Amino acid sequence: MGPRGQKLPDWQLDPVKQQLTQTVLQEVEGIDHWTIYRALSEPLEGLGDRSPVDAVTHGTIDDVAEAVFNVLGVQVH
Repeated sequence: MGPRGQKLPDWQLDPVKQQLTQTVLQEVEGIDHWTIYRALSEPLEGLGDRSPVDAVTHGTIDDVAEAVFNVLGVQVH
């Protein structure tokens, strides 16, 4: 359980997956949290039909974040 009794996805307890989430959240102002959740947790063709949270490793955080940004239509500078 998170603050105020909110449930957290199990993958948020993994430091690498949490870092991916933080990287994405820093760049996606104004996008609904459920949309971000789906972009992180649904399979992407570009990641071998794995979800970003399943595909990410310590060495691929930036590449996987870029795949999430593409799904969300966010251009990162």
